[in-house]
Amino acid sequence: MILMSMYRIKRVLSGLMMLVAGSAFAESDLRGSSDYDGLKRYPLSWIVEYQSETSPDYLLALGKMKKKSGVIAPEASRRLSGQLRQITYRIPEGHSAAEAFDFIVGQLQQQKAEELFRCKSRQCGNSHQWANQVFGVSRLYGVDRTQSYLAAKLGGDYIAVYSVKRGNKRVYLQLDILSDKPPVAVEEPAISEGAESVAELPGWQENFTSRGAWLPVDFWLLLREMRRLLPLFV
Repeated sequence: MILMSMYRIKRVLSGLMMLVAGSAFAESDLRGSSDYDGLKRYPLSWIVEYQSETSPDYLLALGKMKKKSGVIAPEASRRLSGQLRQITYRIPEGHSAAEAFDFIVGQLQQQKAEELFRCKSRQCGNSHQWANQVFGVSRLYGVDRTQSYLAAKLGGDYIAVYSVKRGNKRVYLQLDILSDKPPVAVEEPAISEGAESVAELPGWQENFTSRGAWLPVDFWLLLREMRRLLPLFV
């Protein structure tokens, strides 16, 4: 009975090591980037573009793209100023732009955010204009019928959400937040190369879920610790 229990424990630990090792190839966030505190990111997504700056003149789109006097622009908009954060997420393969969009919008609805404008598919207009003119992120240029957009106000923050699938099948979600409060700086914990145990890392449990991450800050360190403990159960 004891040998059987030890065998099962060994299999569980081996499985965990394979999971951690396989995750080593997972994409990581752009260095220096961070999530918006008010919303959880879509599971397994990662940040590919990030910008934080004071914007004296941000255009919040409140209408579809429409050509007027030879110029294509949002049918309605609002000029705002404040601290602007622009976060571009890559959505993992196998997940749609609509799923990512609904995940974020659902959180906004739960928090009673005020919806200012929403559109989807070709109702929004040309994706090229949304990508380059509204957000200034060229990789957001995708297939018109896959796009969704929402402008909302959450407390004192104005939020723009846009998701789309590109022709190469990659899915992206854009999150713009304009606030009168500067973002909180994210400090990455320093890990020395000579560290031998996860227990030596202060607060590693908290880092497991920091900024939406799904793994500890240094999962190779965790892998070494698990390999060290495995012989104890053999």
